[in-house]
Amino acid sequence: MIDWTVRQLLDSTFLIDQLVADQAHYDPRDRLGQVRVPTHFLHGELDTEVPLRIPQECASLIPGARLTVVEGAGHMSQQDQAERFTQALRAALR
Repeated sequence: MIDWTVRQLLDSTFLIDQLVADQAHYDPRDRLGQVRVPTHFLHGELDTEVPLRIPQECASLIPGARLTVVEGAGHMSQQDQAERFTQALRAALR
């Protein structure tokens, strides 16, 4: 199992590197106005990986989109503030 896991990590490293490089240039804002499905962003208030201004702007560009900010949560809001995240998710799904 250890050998298999190490092999998986080694074989996928170049894919992860390419994904990170691609994300640095990815900007969907010009197409967000075309989104026609219900959209709800759940975002951690203290997220430093993806600043709050990003989902705020994205939500403003998608017709009818909503944004819920999970107070006290960072990038992994489902872990940082699990109870608040779950409450926000349940409310968004109603």
